[in-house]
Amino acid sequence: MELTEYIQNTILNLRKRDIALPEDFSDEDPYRKACAQRLLASFQGVVNRRIPTADFYVALRAWLSIDPVPVALPDLLADPAMISRFRLRELQGHKFTISNKYPEELKGEFAERVFQHRESTSKPEKRYVLRTSSYIYQLTGYRYYKSASQQLAVDGAMQLPDGYTALICMPTGSGKSLVTQSVAYQDRKSLTVVVVPTVSLAIDQERTSKIGIKRDTSREIFSYQSSSSPDLMVKAIREQTARLLFISPEAIQLNATIRNSLNDAAKQKYLRNLVIDEAHMVVEWGSSFRLDFQTLESFRNRLMSMNAGLRTILLSATYDNRETTILKSLFSDDENKWVEIRCDAMRKEPLFHFIPVRSRDEKIMRMRELVDLLPHPLILYVRRPEEARNAQKLLAESGYYETRIFAGDTKPGNRDAIIHDWAANKFGTMIATSAFGIGVDKRDVRTVLHLHVPENPNIYYQEVGRGGRDGYPSLGVMCVNPVQDLKDARGYASRVLSEDKLISRWFAMLHNAVCIGQKNELKIDTSVLPEYSADGEDLTGSQHHINWNVYVLLLFRRYNLIHITDVTLKEDFVEGYKNIYLVFIRVDEPLLLRQTADAEQLMKRIHDEEEQYYKDNFKPVESAIRHAGESCWSEMFYSVYNQVDEYCPGCDLHDEVLRGSISETGLPLRKRVKNNYPYPDQRLYTLSGSAKEIYIEAETHFEETAARIMGMGCRAVIIEEKDSDGRKLLDQIQGNAFLKDAHFSIYNAKEFIDLQENGDSYFLNGPCLLIHTNEWKRNEAVILASQRIRADSFLAIHLVHLNYNAGSSGRTITELIEGPHFDENTLKGAWGNV
Repeated sequence: MELTEYIQNTILNLRKRDIALPEDFSDEDPYRKACAQRLLASFQGVVNRRIPTADFYVALRAWLSIDPVPVALPDLLADPAMISRFRLRELQGHKFTISNKYPEELKGEFAERVFQHRESTSKPEKRYVLRTSSYIYQLTGYRYYKSASQQLAVDGAMQLPDGYTALICMPTGSGKSLVTQSVAYQDRKSLTVVVVPTVSLAIDQERTSKIGIKRDTSREIFSYQSSSSPDLMVKAIREQTARLLFISPEAIQLNATIRNSLNDAAKQKYLRNLVIDEAHMVVEWGSSFRLDFQTLESFRNRLMSMNAGLRTILLSATYDNRETTILKSLFSDDENKWVEIRCDAMRKEPLFHFIPVRSRDEKIMRMRELVDLLPHPLILYVRRPEEARNAQKLLAESGYYETRIFAGDTKPGNRDAIIHDWAANKFGTMIATSAFGIGVDKRDVRTVLHLHVPENPNIYYQEVGRGGRDGYPSLGVMCVNPVQDLKDARGYASRVLSEDKLISRWFAMLHNAVCIGQKNELKIDTSVLPEYSADGEDLTGSQHHINWNVYVLLLFRRYNLIHITDVTLKEDFVEGYKNIYLVFIRVDEPLLLRQTADAEQLMKRIHDEEEQYYKDNFKPVESAIRHAGESCWSEMFYSVYNQVDEYCPGCDLHDEVLRGSISETGLPLRKRVKNNYPYPDQRLYTLSGSAKEIYIEAETHFEETAARIMGMGCRAVIIEEKDSDGRKLLDQIQGNAFLKDAHFSIYNAKEFIDLQENGDSYFLNGPCLLIHTNEWKRNEAVILASQRIRADSFLAIHLVHLNYNAGSSGRTITELIEGPHFDENTLKGAWGNV
């Protein structure tokens, strides 16, 4: 039975009690299958309640938008009022289809494009090879990278030298999980720790990694949550069988067993990589009290003191200007050991639409109408938990029974259940605050509806980015009162502790601090009460009070006034407090050590700078709202994302895609990646002596010669896949068991020349095998590009079947290459020295 027929038969059977999609449809298109699952889940609610529900009609609209076959409805669901409200159209035979009529305020053409789910925004890249190395292929089964962004990110992480830090930016959906999987198995016995912002994300990444890695991972890949025992994981770390560990920052900082096992792993040089996923949140949450995440700096520094070769990788899809600066300050003491691989790009999926309202009542009316008629799954964002509860109540009055709330006060156990049901398509409308998003990778969200004004473009972009992760268009709709909601957001955006309270809190902590070494090395108790607590504002027993003390310390760290060297929990139980942090700091600004007028003036200046930063960051959002329809909505993002090209998929100003300087033909790198560190594997350099290029002629054993070079520390291979010989050789390379541990970049001539012309010496540092084709013009361009590369460790190894006439120069290929020349006989003797 086809899925369409199954859906029709199920809907007509109101007596069926247990409704679910059978496994028979596992091969269906994923989005069509998800729409069917949501429709059946909502129909279950109709059967249980014996009333037509709004949840059913929005799910039916989504189904009819991708399956044009009209659906017959039983009398219970053919209610004329509901049919009219949800814009259904009756045909002959009591069957119904979707109408394309939308409210006047809604941009209908955008909604149609999203509903139809036909325009993939992800176009396959054809200009580059995108072949994976033998190592990646045999580890994961991936024959091709998803994109040039993924290729450059994986190559960049794999080639990161010992003791270095890499900040890597990859667009959402480009496959950053392959970065962590690749570095985790790069060495025969090593551990990679991936710090993730939420437990749900840790669990999900463990699951996907176990699926992605093509080997027995039962004693190799782990995630940890506080409700489970760490014993099995710790045992694997101690026995050095663990390869990949996904964990929250709280578990690292506060679980002594895990912390000690990782310290031991660092001492033994077994801990190889520290990866921080969603690294922008270190800064964003750091300003919102999440001490454990921002103080990962001290955790890394402690590991580095035991293992100077530890590599640090910071991963995210977005970094604003300030986040990059702060992350560099936190995680790299040496300018020369910092690498940025920036493949930043604006999202191509969200179609932006702004709907102004003049009153609260009008906003409620519009909200109900938009939730009815916009494509689902839908996330409705509000600012505060109480607003989420009110929105849920209002929608319930309209017949929505299957909405869920995810807010800051949602309990951890409930959060996991909500995320599970959301991913399993058991409901289609999520009501959320900014607490929802990180670690929730639902790919088919079609609408993100904001009923408030976010406090800066970065937060707004992150939330809108929850939609369209499957590479198909989504809607980003903001429905607000430009007067009242802007006023509310302006006050929320500039939330900074007052000058007097900032000064009072710091000196209260300072006066109660314990000196632990030099005069400027202190242990801070974050439960210490400020002086103003004795003046009628009783803060005793308030965890929120501790958060504000933490805020002061993090503020001073962001401005480089102090360094946080360690964080622990106070062991003594104090009634009323959940966690009391003991923070070990080094005061780098001497003025902070005494309560003087100069010290207070310094703190006032920091306060003013911080407050001004948040005010300035809000201005692009405010400007976009005030000039909606007169200027491009996406302009607000360019002020914070300085590495992206201008791009807008569509907004109230224009229906078509608007491109600025974006290039569809060049590398996705937005910043030159230069590095001239010595290449670690020196074997192939013995063939060249002091020369920068080598000529090798291998008529008889061409493939064997190529494989031998690749297995001896080759950095990159330049080859053309569109040549039949090139494709054959690439297939042999990927499946060669001798090369299963060999990772090298595979570029075609265009990508190699683009890297050279762009000055990205980081990707061309080391021996590169240039396999010559039958096209002399292409070969000549590659030779000229290789001779222009200035990386100190670059070595060009030219491999040909036979010497040939280079063409335009009138010379043979051997005459163009300045360096040692080998044929198969002389090469056989040279191998003994390699």
